[in-house]
Amino acid sequence: MFDLITNKSKNCGVYQFGCRLNKILWDQGVNNKYYECEDLNTFSKIKKKSKIILFNFINASRPTAPLKWLTQDIINELKLKGHIVGVLEHSDDLKYQFDFIVHQNPLKYSNNNLTIPRPLFYDFDNIPFKKVDNISTEILKRKKLIFGSFGLAFNNKGFDKIIHKINNEFESAIIRMHIIKANYNDSNGSFHEKVIKYLKSIKLKNNVSLKISTNFLSDPELLSFLNKNDVNILNYQNTHQENDDGSLSSAVDHAISSRKPFSVSSSHQFKHIDRALTIESNSLFEIISNGSYYNDKYLKLW
Repeated sequence: MFDLITNKSKNCGVYQFGCRLNKILWDQGVNNKYYECEDLNTFSKIKKKSKIILFNFINASRPTAPLKWLTQDIINELKLKGHIVGVLEHSDDLKYQFDFIVHQNPLKYSNNNLTIPRPLFYDFDNIPFKKVDNISTEILKRKKLIFGSFGLAFNNKGFDKIIHKINNEFESAIIRMHIIKANYNDSNGSFHEKVIKYLKSIKLKNNVSLKISTNFLSDPELLSFLNKNDVNILNYQNTHQENDDGSLSSAVDHAISSRKPFSVSSSHQFKHIDRALTIESNSLFEIISNGSYYNDKYLKLW
């Protein structure tokens, strides 16, 4: 048995990763306790009966980091009380000394640590998943395609570049975006409002439309949203290798699980994804024509 400690904000990729992982553990019959702790006071009240404590943690030097209350002193105190303290790795720059690390990159292996599969979604009874077969690019060119994207309202998500690319390359298209505010970096929603306003100001061709939703969606609702698109695009712009802190995007787990074609940028946050899906080097027609091939590949692999 072990305790899994995570933050409490739903509008956070770190939280969503930990929450999904916990659900999978419970579904597999793993006997672990799950706690959401937004501050040290909440954590202090937990009856820590488990020998092992696992933190869903990202570098606390970030001013708005989840579990920013966690310090090396707290970790050392837990060790002195006989606990084995581990961390779900979201960054290579951990700052603190843990007893073990659980890698979230399925391609990463080391002698002293553990690697877990990505927490993908498999079956939701209320989602009529529509898988797509391979289709010729000539047929696709005659369709009015639906392009989707989603995520938190950050500058580096590349939402504007997706809109410009589709507007420039297609005479007719529907662009659907689901963009929510980031609780840790934009608590009052002012930046979120600015991003939405800018995206809506982009001039589009007459037969290209943009639809943006902003309400928080549950996992089944988000997967249903993605499954209604012909292709889902994640176009993060932090592509430079020197900025690679080891973190991976958890958004791509939803894209894979939607059973619809998806494309990603060459950002280091998608370094675990096949380069045949990068938007910079591959035609969107070709990516869509692959159907659910890559979705099936990763669902079976992870």
